[in-house]
Amino acid sequence: MYQVDGPHTWGSSLPVRRSLATAESREVPPFCPVITERGQVGEHRLQVGVLVYTLTLMTISAMIRNERDALGLSIRDLAALAGISYPTISRIENGHEDPRWDTLTKISAALGKTLVPTFETRPILRLAEIDIDGTTGEPNWTLLRSFADQITLHPEWTAAAIADVPSSGSSFMSNLLAAIAERLADNARIQRPGWTKQVAALESPWAAPATPRRRAMNAENTPAQFAARRITLPERAIWRDRELIPT
Repeated sequence: MYQVDGPHTWGSSLPVRRSLATAESREVPPFCPVITERGQVGEHRLQVGVLVYTLTLMTISAMIRNERDALGLSIRDLAALAGISYPTISRIENGHEDPRWDTLTKISAALGKTLVPTFETRPILRLAEIDIDGTTGEPNWTLLRSFADQITLHPEWTAAAIADVPSSGSSFMSNLLAAIAERLADNARIQRPGWTKQVAALESPWAAPATPRRRAMNAENTPAQFAARRITLPERAIWRDRELIPT
């Protein structure tokens, strides 16, 4: 998926949509090329700021086709100018091939355009956004499970999702979030976020109400990161198997 930088829109009929808040998290990549008119990036940014759209493969195809037609080029003409095979250009224009960065760079140059890389923040659920439920006075277990599901489906988001420092005023909640962050970091084999070191373990142990037998079973299934913070909570209370997560 790619982006086009304004004010030009490469044809007002393109089915583009604004990115960021309106895009689903799995549709917005952390690294997107931005297509701008060659040599005019600074001028556009100064005059109107940056207008960014998320483009699907089909809008990329339409954009290339429209620009090619505007220049009066055939597919064979564009292929010759870009140094790319005719079948490749044809597949891209028909939405049958997702072009690589180097391929788009060549096509853009042949169309008098240039590619500019940019990063944008993924709209993912972050651990620091989760706190005590104001209605129940308990941790927002539903949101915690949604967070766990998200990382199970997208483990590559782990570092970004646990990096921010939570601002909970509850010692238990701070320890719970720290334990989750530590478990995720350890599982991903990355460094634990620095903020977890600032969260002192609970002075008194915490365990969910249960019968003695159930409490013993919960203790056996409590991740080590939770136990180190004196929290007894079985892994299944937050995490579930990947095949059980709706996608």
